[in-house]
Amino acid sequence: FIAFKLFAALFKASLNFSQIVIKIIYITLLVSRSCIESKTPLFLQKDSLQKDKFIHVKALKF
Repeated sequence: FIAFKLFAALFKASLNFSQIVIKIIYITLLVSRSCIESKTPLFLQKDSLQKDKFIHVKALKF
């Protein structure tokens, strides 16, 4: 029973860790994307903004 509790705690910790990693990757992607978009025309930016909103909603569901 103690081993099960330990395993559950480890599993929870790894789950939290993977969520943090996903969010870090997501933030770095957003930053690099905004750097790229500052060099792209405005009409292209609008399309990717909607994609960002979609990705953001997905990221918030984690």
